[in-house]
Amino acid sequence: MEMAAAATSEEGMETLIRDFEQIYQGYKDAVLEIQTLKSSYCAEITRREALELACSDLKNDNERLKKLYANSLTKLTHQMRCHIKCQSLKEELKDADDRLIGLEDNHRKAIEHLLQESELKIHDLERQLRCACLICFYLSHSYFLINWLLS
Repeated sequence: MEMAAAATSEEGMETLIRDFEQIYQGYKDAVLEIQTLKSSYCAEITRREALELACSDLKNDNERLKKLYANSLTKLTHQMRCHIKCQSLKEELKDADDRLIGLEDNHRKAIEHLLQESELKIHDLERQLRCACLICFYLSHSYFLINWLLS
């Protein structure tokens, strides 16, 4: 019985050692898994920090681009207003040029008309002067003739 008890006790010890080795192996596996998880956790924290930094950079870039876009729109709006004003001034200038051409044409016609009228008046006055000169000539000759005849 002692042998049987010793064999049972030896088998129990072997079972106990195998159980201990399994528990110890499970412990080593768990420690290894914890170290792997810690390493993964640290890598994820580093990755998260990098992503947060990239996100912050993107937000800053977005704000900068918003300002650039707003400035570009403001400049474009100003340029459009200037272009519209320029077009309006060009149209006003064209209208003024057209009016000036019309006024110059009317002035030229008025000058031509006045020249024609003055030429007609000059010719009329020259004719009247010639007539008056003839009358004076005839009168003076008649006066001398009458005086000569009367004398």
